[in-house]
Amino acid sequence: MLWFSESFIHLQPPTTMSCGQAEAQPKIAEDMWLLRKLRLSPDSLPLEISREAYQRLVLSDTIALYLTTDDLDGVVAAFYMPQDSILFLAKSGSSDPSYAAESTVFFRELANADGFEDLLPFLARRSCNRVNKRIRKLRYYYNLFGDELLTGAREYEPTDTEFSGPWYRKFVQIIRTEDQLDTLSFKQILLHALTFCKDQLETNLEFSDKPESHRSFAALLYAASTLLHSDFFPLLERQKCLTRLGYQLEKITDYLRISRLIKVWQRYGRDTHVKWATYVEPSGVPRMLATTGNGKRHLEAFYQRGNRTEKYKPYMSNNMDAMYPGWNGEDSEPISFVPCMHAEIRLILYLMDYFTKLQNQGDEVLPIGCGQRSCFACTLWINEFNRVLRMKWRTRRNNGQPRYDCVLPSAEAVVPYVGAEGYQRITSHVHQGITDAIRAVFINEWSDAMDSFSMELFWQGLRNLS
Repeated sequence: MLWFSESFIHLQPPTTMSCGQAEAQPKIAEDMWLLRKLRLSPDSLPLEISREAYQRLVLSDTIALYLTTDDLDGVVAAFYMPQDSILFLAKSGSSDPSYAAESTVFFRELANADGFEDLLPFLARRSCNRVNKRIRKLRYYYNLFGDELLTGAREYEPTDTEFSGPWYRKFVQIIRTEDQLDTLSFKQILLHALTFCKDQLETNLEFSDKPESHRSFAALLYAASTLLHSDFFPLLERQKCLTRLGYQLEKITDYLRISRLIKVWQRYGRDTHVKWATYVEPSGVPRMLATTGNGKRHLEAFYQRGNRTEKYKPYMSNNMDAMYPGWNGEDSEPISFVPCMHAEIRLILYLMDYFTKLQNQGDEVLPIGCGQRSCFACTLWINEFNRVLRMKWRTRRNNGQPRYDCVLPSAEAVVPYVGAEGYQRITSHVHQGITDAIRAVFINEWSDAMDSFSMELFWQGLRNLS
């Protein structure tokens, strides 16, 4: 399959969407804030997808990643329609002509690039903060597990096919230049990758518009990719539960995927039509989060639903305050935010409106690339939308952190495709999924509260005996 056709034509955007396509749901915003305080971090859903669809998804993801900006509503989503050679793009919130203009620059730079590093100046103009956030998260987990990895590597004997992919060769070139080494064993390469990542992260590397930061960032990516795609790391990851570190390594090395996109675009990009969805976000007015008391409202509902024993409740409150400071919102500073519909849902609705024939492709995965992991509420919404229509819209990474700026589509936007009953089913599913996630935390803490009560009785009995 050709991911792109052979020439690039930028078309005018289609007709502007109705302003009534999104509505603010205050309860969802407050509940998503609560889930963040409760540190919800669900795993991504399994990605069951054909090789062809996965390739489209990865390339769409890469486009969305590089076009996404540091703006609060700057996340971009992308979908490629191979039948018509059209690349569809949308951003969160209201559409912005500057994004379309910058995408023209992006595709022109793709056509002229010799490699991944040629796109770093473009990335620096748009999303330094997002890149640095990924670096900080990698630094955090590497500080936790880096020494353990180094110890494991010293005891590990590499295989004859230890490394895969092109990037370890780039990393070997860096080692040879810096350390003036002619030959390196696989074990030396592995140890150098580990120490190089540690050294780069400890220098508080920061991605910026300065060329020297681009060189340091590229070198970090080469070392991180060498480690991630070794036989050693997956083996130790399974043994030592290093899933979080592995995930951060994957996220930071996502930026290397642009090298594949460069080759594909230069070969097939000239005939690809690019279309930006245009719309006006009706809910783009800042509002304040009403967090006070929301946690206890859910906790009271948890008590009533389960007919919980009164004697455990003080221990439950103490556990919640100790584990999740500020979970009930009393001590929180006022939070102002601008609610918006997230890019992946915006793009799905645009495509449903643009191509009704998509509704008949029930057996085919429809891969949506996204510049950020789909949030928890968006994942719930997409999953139920798929079930109602028997479709398979998928993002590569989902079940992300709860985001309280998320606005679900209104009935006006959804009913034409799923009917009034389907709309109610989807909306109820999202609300129930959020409530169930909050309740799951309470169930765990309730169990700990009963243990705390039992332990206090035990120690009190010992004191009485003495």
